Amino acid sequence: MMRKRLKYLASVVLISSGVLMTVVSAVMSNYLVTANNDRIKSLHDQAESIEQTIMQLWQDYQLFELKKDTATLMVAQEVEQQYLVTFIADVLNNINVSIPDAPQNNDQTLYNLFLKSIAQHKQLTVDQINTIYGEKLDFLAQARELEQKNNGLSNVALFFQIMGLILVLSKHFFD
Repeated sequence: MMRKRLKYLASVVLISSGVLMTVVSAVMSNYLVTANNDRIKSLHDQAESIEQTIMQLWQDYQLFELKKDTATLMVAQEVEQQYLVTFIADVLNNINVSIPDAPQNNDQTLYNLFLKSIAQHKQLTVDQINTIYGEKLDFLAQARELEQKNNGLSNVALFFQIMGLILVLSKHFFD
């Protein structure tokens, strides 16, 4: 009689342990790994958004380079002062630089202000790109860490699932 009870108890313990391990495996897979996958997707989306911002900033940077080259060509070709002043004023207005009073009297002063303002704007753009690129790298590093964590959790969950199955199936050895 005692032997039967021990066999029964061993069988119950094995089945209970197997079911518990399977439940733990399911919780790990469906809750922890899924939550991490959602966070990974969010981090990748944020990195992609930053990449688009960087591309836009870089295009703006190149546009201002072209405008600087255009102004330089206008000065070299001695284009009429009114066209040069209008072009430079438009570009400076785009980057929120105020134009000094009566710039027509000295277009060289206006051109020098233009070159200085474009250089400052380009430097600000490059600094902004560098800053947000660092943020992008941080997001991607966080995503990689979570991916590695998910790999470990998935392996542990698989181990629990296999062990749970083995324990449930091993109850037949005690029958």
